[in-house]
Amino acid sequence: MGLAGNVLNKPVLVKLAESTGDAADPIVVTAVAGSAASERLTYTLTVGAGQQNSSVLDLGANTIFGVAFPASLTSTTFTVQVSHDGLTWFTAKKDDGTAYAPTCGASFYVPLTVANVMGPRYLRIVMGTAEAAARSLTAFVRPI
Repeated sequence: MGLAGNVLNKPVLVKLAESTGDAADPIVVTAVAGSAASERLTYTLTVGAGQQNSSVLDLGANTIFGVAFPASLTSTTFTVQVSHDGLTWFTAKKDDGTAYAPTCGASFYVPLTVANVMGPRYLRIVMGTAEAAARSLTAFVRPI
């Protein structure tokens, strides 16, 4: 049974393991026995100065349902990239085949359409333009 199920018939909670957040060492969502499975959790994704790609989030059997952006932000849009192995990346698309590219801004919370990003194990946010300084994004995650 995956992380969204029960461990020894106890609900599970996802917990962040120590990580650098890059493709070789993604942020990993793991299970902790005895916690509420429906609890929503947050994880920090980092976009480096002059970069567009965030650190990598290993979702396991969880899904992301929203992203909060910091008070200072260069980009006004972002896309979501997903991967089955953390190495090969695919841009999430809408039903019409166009990139799933929500609008973002300083101090925005953007709920994600789960159908567009649910399923793949690895995920990263790609900002529309390179960020002028390092940014910390908050990913909201929960078990599937």
